[in-house]
Amino acid sequence: MYKILVIEDDPAVQENLKIILTFEQFQVMTASTGEEGITMAIQRVPDLILCDIMMPGLDGYGVIKAVRSHPDTRTVPFIFLTAKANPADSRLGMNCGADDYITKPFTPQDVIEAVHSRLRRQAEIHGTAVDHLAQQLREPLASMNLALHMLQQAETQENRDHYLGILRQEYAREMQLLSKMDHLQSLLPYSNITMLKKLDLLP
Repeated sequence: MYKILVIEDDPAVQENLKIILTFEQFQVMTASTGEEGITMAIQRVPDLILCDIMMPGLDGYGVIKAVRSHPDTRTVPFIFLTAKANPADSRLGMNCGADDYITKPFTPQDVIEAVHSRLRRQAEIHGTAVDHLAQQLREPLASMNLALHMLQQAETQENRDHYLGILRQEYAREMQLLSKMDHLQSLLPYSNITMLKKLDLLP
């Protein structure tokens, strides 16, 4: 279930958004101030943030600046809620890192379409990145599996040292990629995992 954080100081608008999003099967978290919203965003890391621009104390621009500067929340889709229809204000929000904006007064359909659109886009970006990384992983994995096979067949120490050198080199390359994706053991055959552990190349 997607988690949506709503940061809105108007209780009626906040409750309206909560009803709309809950009806769409989202888990909804709410904050009434910018400061509270930032704390909740960092602690709970929502899948999307809906944030009013004009709020007492820290406004929406301050919220998005804080959210975009924190490593855990910098890529969370962010939609501004604004009573301003001025294109310059909308551009300012986008320049601050907002992904979209919803103008008040809004309809339930406005909110639903904007939220689903940003979540779909985020899923596409994440899927593309994972697919690209998986493709990069295949080359060193193929070399590792071949080197392990040849190591098992090697009859001289010289050949064993040669294939072990290839294995260590490809393993180092794999580990650089796996700093982003921790799936090595699910991609290698069980027999090769066992051998890697014997060689102290896997914990």
